[in-house]
Amino acid sequence: MITTRRRRAFASTAGLAALAVTAALVVAPAEPATSAPSCASFTRKVFDSINPTTGAQHLTRGIDQTLGAYSGGWTTVRPYSMSAAQAPGTSLAGVHRLYRSTNHDYLYTLVTAEITAAKRGGYVDQGVVFYAATSASTCTLPVWRFTSGSGVHRYVTSASDRSSLRAAGWKDERVAFDLGKPSLVPVVSIAVIPDTQEEVYRSTDLRFGQRIKWLIANKDRLGIAYVTHTGDVVSWDTADHNQYVNARAALAPLAGRIPYSLSPGNHDTAAVGIGGSAADPPTTYLTVRDTRVFNAYLGAGLADMAGQYEYGKVDNQFNVFSAGGRQWLVLNLELWPRRAVVDWARSVVESHPHHNVVIVTHSYLTASGSIYNRVDYGATSPQYLYDNLVQRYPNIKIVVSGHTGTSASRVDTTPTGNVVNSFLLAMHDRVTNPVRIIEMNPVTNEVDSVVYAPWDRRTYPSYWIGPRPAAWVR
Repeated sequence: MITTRRRRAFASTAGLAALAVTAALVVAPAEPATSAPSCASFTRKVFDSINPTTGAQHLTRGIDQTLGAYSGGWTTVRPYSMSAAQAPGTSLAGVHRLYRSTNHDYLYTLVTAEITAAKRGGYVDQGVVFYAATSASTCTLPVWRFTSGSGVHRYVTSASDRSSLRAAGWKDERVAFDLGKPSLVPVVSIAVIPDTQEEVYRSTDLRFGQRIKWLIANKDRLGIAYVTHTGDVVSWDTADHNQYVNARAALAPLAGRIPYSLSPGNHDTAAVGIGGSAADPPTTYLTVRDTRVFNAYLGAGLADMAGQYEYGKVDNQFNVFSAGGRQWLVLNLELWPRRAVVDWARSVVESHPHHNVVIVTHSYLTASGSIYNRVDYGATSPQYLYDNLVQRYPNIKIVVSGHTGTSASRVDTTPTGNVVNSFLLAMHDRVTNPVRIIEMNPVTNEVDSVVYAPWDRRTYPSYWIGPRPAAWVR
């Protein structure tokens, strides 16, 4: 915490008196600091949200916090544009967040005198939210603080934002602190859509399509590089294929905007009949591979596919992309895959040793988070998939699935020492439209995940996971 020195922003006596009364803050230059912070210290993204009703600004350093703000009615005005340190260090100090309920304002400061004055002015200190630089360096940005006539604070880094605020009558309080440039923490997230079978019965049910539009609108803000679906896109097929028509319409906006892929679930095959039960129980092990309608309606739009097991079918496919300075491969596999498919999957992973692999399949984890060990009416069990694929390759990092339960996860350390994070989401929701966002931090070698429903801005803190270790392949 800064008590006597600050590179450019330090509260004057008059400013502190004003803060105690009106929350307005006048800052003045101070002596320059003698050392610069390490660029490697800035490992956390800082998201920037504005409440459209109150004008207050929320700075958060995690995807869970920014989606939590979204659920409270906040809207994001720009993609993440700053990075912060996770812990104290050389030329770093903790930035406190203080809140005042009378005007719903958040004040961010690392100056002890300002914190004291703010408390006298009715603010509640919520503690340190991240660590900022106390001096400038080549990898930092000055964060300028502005105050409105009603005592609401705003924090910006760009010259255009400063000009806009001045033109709107905001008071420039100079630099409050320095944060890292956004390039220090490349954003890499994938969105995993769980079973959507409850969302496709009627064309008037807009939840599926609204989720897709939300993902597109927040692509840059959350760094969404890829979207995938764990299966049971529909509930059952009908003569008019109405559910597939609705699903195709919902997914259509993704084309050309975000690469995506689908894994078929049992309800996406001829094994399931009208009403959701087995169409013909004695032949289920055969009809589970009949995905002709699924491919006819949902396979044509997957133009980003890099390879497939069977021509004209997307049941088993892989896609590659680059993000955050890393190479990624998403491998979608059929439900309880055939042994030949697992062999093919091994060849795909072996031929991409420098890609971080994400495996998507409909059934893998149980509701309790264990690896499922039954074949059911498939060819192999998820345990077979783990033994013969997942644990064998050090570049397989994530497995996602649906099918059963609600939300679960597990971490496996393979015999080679590789860490595999697995996530289950299968909420079968009849009211809203949950989606799992998995964030992969290539700087800290971590992965974390949140569940959020854009339909009603619902958050699910008990389903949020991490951050956990994940040693990404370079």
